[in-house]
Amino acid sequence: MGQGLTGPLNGRIGRIGEIEVGKYRFKSVITSFLDTMPRPAFTVARDGNLGIGILKKFLMVFDYANNKLYLKPNYKFKEPFEHDMSGLEYYAAGNELKNIIVSRVEPGSAGADAGIKANDQITGINLRSVGQMTMTEIDNLFRSRDKRSLVVEVYRDGEYLTVILTLKRRV
Repeated sequence: MGQGLTGPLNGRIGRIGEIEVGKYRFKSVITSFLDTMPRPAFTVARDGNLGIGILKKFLMVFDYANNKLYLKPNYKFKEPFEHDMSGLEYYAAGNELKNIIVSRVEPGSAGADAGIKANDQITGINLRSVGQMTMTEIDNLFRSRDKRSLVVEVYRDGEYLTVILTLKRRV
């Protein structure tokens, strides 16, 4: 599934049919189901993780004194739940963390189909330098729409390559 703060995370990512949060109902929610929990001494037993996918759809107010959380839908409320469609695991490195390095490519994914390899450096997406983009913008592009084609510039072994990455819904 990827890398977490406590090390590698193994399991599956899927969708649950429906969930209610207070008076709000969501369908087809992305959920992660870990095989084992890292560092069990520091975590609470659980079956899955809905993550920030739901919370980012709300403005939240924490009323600590009364032990309450108030939710108000925001501009992301109606956006569909999507997961990465590139099949690339990557991280920011270098001066000011402006270099994007591919650490892993999921076999059979859009990234693998495009010929992207581990240790490639992504230098641009859709003719825009990644140095001018935030990680959130990059993440959003890679989960934007099934079958969307992106022009990805890659630096590998002293050479610049341009590939077409056609996103594939994996979850």
